[in-house]
Amino acid sequence: MEKCYNIHFRFLKKSSNVEFFPVTVLDDVLEGRKQPSELSRISIHVNGNLFPTYALNDILVAHPCPATVSRFSFRIKEDRTSSSLVSSRSSGLRISTAAGSTAAILSAGGIPMPISSQDLQYMAREPISPRVAEVPLLRGFVKPEQLMLIDWYTQEGVIYVDGCHVTCPLRYGNTVEDIWNKTWYPKAADHINSEKTWYIVDAADKILGRLASTIAIHIRGKNLVTYTPSVDMGAYVIVVNAEKVAVSGKKRSQKLYRRHSGRPGGMKVETFAQLQERIPERIIEHAVRGMLPKGRLGRRLFTHLKVYKGPDHPHEAQLPIPLPIRDKRIQIDK
Repeated sequence: MEKCYNIHFRFLKKSSNVEFFPVTVLDDVLEGRKQPSELSRISIHVNGNLFPTYALNDILVAHPCPATVSRFSFRIKEDRTSSSLVSSRSSGLRISTAAGSTAAILSAGGIPMPISSQDLQYMAREPISPRVAEVPLLRGFVKPEQLMLIDWYTQEGVIYVDGCHVTCPLRYGNTVEDIWNKTWYPKAADHINSEKTWYIVDAADKILGRLASTIAIHIRGKNLVTYTPSVDMGAYVIVVNAEKVAVSGKKRSQKLYRRHSGRPGGMKVETFAQLQERIPERIIEHAVRGMLPKGRLGRRLFTHLKVYKGPDHPHEAQLPIPLPIRDKRIQIDK
């Protein structure tokens, strides 16, 4: 979505002198009396490759000579469902946004759309002898949650983006995806473990819960714009001085940790202070594990946590950087 200023200029016929030109429109914009409007754009993928130019008004998929008859098919997809495949022999397919619905597609019989509409309007140009059942399918609208797929069956083709100045060539068998609102999903190359960031954090005098939540956020990758809940997108976190982690209130004596040997009467209970003296690393591991998803993904994410007693760790080769902490209450007040 692009935010564009919706400005209308008018010229006075009273005189050609520049002093009569209305400048109130620009003044209204600069002083905040006119608000920007959100205008939709169209993104285009050809065989999975994103075309670098987005269309603000419309695109035309046609032969380099637009009057030539072209063969193509298209369908509308929504989640896991898909409309019936529509095959067409025509001079091309035009797709427009709301901003472009008053231009070429309107002169061809289209419908003007409200400027704030997020729908796309499409229409086959000059179809040749369509069957009666296919006539309603050769024109329509694409909703924001839908996706339009076009398969090109002509030897040559061109996508004209907002006129004839920006074009994208097509060849027989190309697939065009009009995905102005398609959900991005990471590929294997987007989450390679060897390319992930390593962080380090000193647990000395830091509140256990707030420290664990910050660690879990970075292990899951929730701090990334590419965060995907079902994919391991996060970083590795090294925790040192685990024996110096702090808790608030009376949790040192009242917080209990339980474990079971699996045999009758095998329940073992110890306080925070006792476990911190025996295995301090387990306290942070237990807190972070509870904040990770349960199941196979959670077990894999848990391996990204490295907790050590004392200031030393064996991961200097990974060049860890300090863990960014925004919670100002994470440090205990002494």
